[in-house]
Amino acid sequence: MSLPIPPRPSRRPSATNFPAEAAHHLAAILVFFLAALVGIRELLSPELVLGHNWDSPFSGLEESYRAMLASIPYTWDYDHALGYALPNGFSNRLWWATHAVLGILLQGRMVAQADIVANQVLGAFGIYVYVTVLLNDSVSRRRASLAGIAAGLYLMFSSVVIGHLIGGAANQLGSMAVLPYVLVVLEWRRRGLSDTATLCLLMPLSLLVEVSLHNTLFAGMFVGAYATILFPEPLHRRIRFLAAYGITTLLAYAHWVIPMVICLAYENIGQRLQENLAFSNLIDNVPPLTEALWGDGYIRPFYNYLAESSYRTAWAVLSLSLCGVVIVSTLWPGNRPAHQTVSARFWLAIYLLFVALAAGFQAPFGVLVEALYRSSPLMAIFRSPQWLIMPLAIAFAVLVGLSFARILEHFRWPWVSAVLVAAVLAMVHPAYLSGNLGGQELYRRALASTNWYKGDHLDAYAVPKDYAEAIRRLYQEPGGERLLALPMRRSPYFLNTPHQRQGSGVDPILNYNPPKPVVVADLAPDANSAAMLTGLDRLIDLCSPKAWELLDALDIGYIILKRDYAPPVPPEEQLWNAERTVSCLHRHLDGQSTVMVDGETTLLLRLNRQGRRAKIYIPDQILLIDPGFKDALESPERLLARLGDLLASAPGGATFLPAAAEEFAALAAQAAPVPKATFRVLNPTRYEITVTGASGAFPLVFSEAFHPLWKLTPKDAGPFDIGAAIDLPRLDDRRHTVANGFANGWLVDLQEVRQRFPEAVTLGDDGTATIRLFAEFAPQRVIPFAVALSVATLAAALLFLLLRFASGRIGVRRRRLP
Repeated sequence: MSLPIPPRPSRRPSATNFPAEAAHHLAAILVFFLAALVGIRELLSPELVLGHNWDSPFSGLEESYRAMLASIPYTWDYDHALGYALPNGFSNRLWWATHAVLGILLQGRMVAQADIVANQVLGAFGIYVYVTVLLNDSVSRRRASLAGIAAGLYLMFSSVVIGHLIGGAANQLGSMAVLPYVLVVLEWRRRGLSDTATLCLLMPLSLLVEVSLHNTLFAGMFVGAYATILFPEPLHRRIRFLAAYGITTLLAYAHWVIPMVICLAYENIGQRLQENLAFSNLIDNVPPLTEALWGDGYIRPFYNYLAESSYRTAWAVLSLSLCGVVIVSTLWPGNRPAHQTVSARFWLAIYLLFVALAAGFQAPFGVLVEALYRSSPLMAIFRSPQWLIMPLAIAFAVLVGLSFARILEHFRWPWVSAVLVAAVLAMVHPAYLSGNLGGQELYRRALASTNWYKGDHLDAYAVPKDYAEAIRRLYQEPGGERLLALPMRRSPYFLNTPHQRQGSGVDPILNYNPPKPVVVADLAPDANSAAMLTGLDRLIDLCSPKAWELLDALDIGYIILKRDYAPPVPPEEQLWNAERTVSCLHRHLDGQSTVMVDGETTLLLRLNRQGRRAKIYIPDQILLIDPGFKDALESPERLLARLGDLLASAPGGATFLPAAAEEFAALAAQAAPVPKATFRVLNPTRYEITVTGASGAFPLVFSEAFHPLWKLTPKDAGPFDIGAAIDLPRLDDRRHTVANGFANGWLVDLQEVRQRFPEAVTLGDDGTATIRLFAEFAPQRVIPFAVALSVATLAAALLFLLLRFASGRIGVRRRRLP
């Protein structure tokens, strides 16, 4: 049974018409479900994996989803590049968890297809329900349902939805599908639902939206605009509601807001956002204003690529005409209730606002939009037009529903409704009729264009058998050494074989759920790591022997090379040559590696362990580098070549530190012999380290990307130790520095540890000490408490709703709008 909505007029009493209302809802769901299946009919095969050239979280291997589920609880991503902090904390964890469970249940088969159908149906049905609630006191149920179906069909095949699907932004689309339900709850609140019930309903919806920062902000925007403009209460009550919404939402978001605040305290967030402003997207990759009117705001001429030239003109005229009908019918005076007129103009204002924003820096509003972006660093969040098109598409879908309802009042509904629904589909028929969401047509026209998003499309491919075997072997391998993926650029899986028809698509396994921490050149948010990996990439291209000397310092234990990579754009297509790289690997690594898989598309090597550094080690020698050394070199490969010389210069392994760390070298030189370190991985954010043979100060290197929030502590604090979460006892932060150009290095002074943490030191008969230490990523300490706060808030909301529902009192005051 669904939650009751505000009362209907006496001619349609809700108590006697519930079965009819449920039948209309089920019919709408069936229409949306069948439409979604028709839209991807060419992709409905369990043997196919859907690939994209940007995001693609859906692997064809069940093991990937088990790995996804295992990585969910942590705020440090050690799976990519050389490790990096996740400042958004757990904001996307619920989404990942549901998809991990789905992938396990489906054994990795058709996960992307199920996600596409679910998102399209849920989003369309949400708009359907919202439109029927708006219309429930002015038109018949049949007309309201038909108007809602038209609105839902427009949304599920709008350019933003299809664009997210072909671009693989499934998390964006999944959270967007929840936004209409936020609107439904707000409309119920407008019609008499109590504040407490409204907030309790919004809370779980907020948790479903949070996977996308953009949609989280849009949800807040809708709540703020609705309360300010459409709620009928006095101003002070609307302000009180918004304040309560802000507090309860922050409590629900505690699981990611708290760790995010901790991480961002160490970054200049304004500078970081400003640096991410891609003004070129707002100048060169935005639709003309005429296309933005009917919902095209994706990052290239979306509809022009999908529509055949023979009927593109007629189709554009039809679409613009329908746009005109929707806008005119919204403004046209009539005998509809006053609250519907206000609602229609409210959505028209949102629609026109985002039409102007989605058109970027183009006339006639370009000057104002550019001034907004340049004056506010936070606008970097919306640096690409596809994010601005989401509220535009939702607003236009609502207007489509309201306009169709007005038109249907003046005609006999059976044949007129068929024509109107056909017109809605005509707006998006290129993607709808293709059977693959326009993937083939879009890719064919993109290749013939000068647009640099040549590969941005949805494609279906089968994972090569030898590649699947290599990945499964890696999942079975013990230890956490890194996997070097060749080619390193974006770890792409641009195939040039029959496994994939069109030659494009990111590898969903290595990009999201790798069996080992994967080293890829462009997935390194940390500047030091990015410079290191970019230089390594170039050294591999040049087949330099220095590249292989660096594998040890980067804790790389495996190399996977994809022979079927076919880069579509320069400079990669000139630089990459698979057979040349294979020859280079054999030349430098024969005798130092074992071939695990050598197939048609994949080569997998395991590097021998003998004589290699561990991930955590104590170096025999410290080499100081002048602070200006890195900046003075002309290119990263020269820096990396020099680093290779330095690291190879001492048999036991040297560590290269900035010149400012001369205290490290002075104190470490007094300690002999060199202690030994062993470690145990407790989780990606916590390592237990045992140092034996310590007699004085010594350097300790931890080969994860440097971050000031990595702390070295002798205290074995449990995960629910409140004191450690507030202030983790640790060694002097001033002795924490960058080692080997990217890693964490500490100077551990035995005397300091004995004085402050005597319980961590055990003295041996030979006078040396054994020290027990822990390397921890500090924000992880607050996660149990932050999650507990979010769970308690959500549980309280659900308990309130359950008790009210069981008692038959959900809090409706039965307000009748004018």
